Amino acid sequence: MPSDPIVEHSISISAYMSGHEGANLAYVRHFGKKSDAVRATFKSLNADGFTIQYDTAQEKDLETVIPWPATASPPLTKREQVRPILEEMAKEAEEALGMPSSLQGPPPIQAMMKVQAMEEEAQARRQKELERQEAKDKFYHASVFWQVPIILGMWNVGYLAARSRVETGPWWAAQLQQTIGLGVIQWVWRISLGLHIGEAFIACGICLNRGWYSAGNTARWTISTLLFGFASMKELLKHGKQVEKMD
Repeated sequence: MPSDPIVEHSISISAYMSGHEGANLAYVRHFGKKSDAVRATFKSLNADGFTIQYDTAQEKDLETVIPWPATASPPLTKREQVRPILEEMAKEAEEALGMPSSLQGPPPIQAMMKVQAMEEEAQARRQKELERQEAKDKFYHASVFWQVPIILGMWNVGYLAARSRVETGPWWAAQLQQTIGLGVIQWVWRISLGLHIGEAFIACGICLNRGWYSAGNTARWTISTLLFGFASMKELLKHGKQVEKMD
């Protein structure tokens, strides 16, 4: 079902029209057939009509829905249609009821266009903020130039550190263990693993402290830094500088 193209403008137009009690009272008395209404407020509108909230001498906060006239060929499809229709309806109702015209001088309903402009400006600001947030919530992979040697290096050191017997396995592994020493290799492995884990915690802390990233991207930065260490941390810090330039 297609969305109502007028509803999105309801808040701004209603906010303006709610201050025009004369026209609103004329609407509800004439088109709403509520001759006993003593006060009226424009509440909302859509493609098929608008809602007026009104009071009588006996009751308060009643509502009536007034459809757009058949001459307007409802449902309406553009906000530009609203202004002239409301003006014509106000004029017709006030003349029929013998009420003073609320449209003397510059038509007050023209101010709706100013309200609409304010709404569009607010929408533009929201869109800009959304785009800015999307630019902040980014994840960048570590450079492939570093990914391959880091993964190969960590895998090989881990493999050598896990070998308790130098007599088994590939000849090159036994040769390296004999040359470097198993104790040294295990020490290098523990240091490397500790650094990667530490950097991952730091990366997670940076993401949480910045407050820019979604849970998914926070996890990506953390896991990437756990795997690739400084190569991923470099991208994270670089992204922070890019965001600072945006601000």
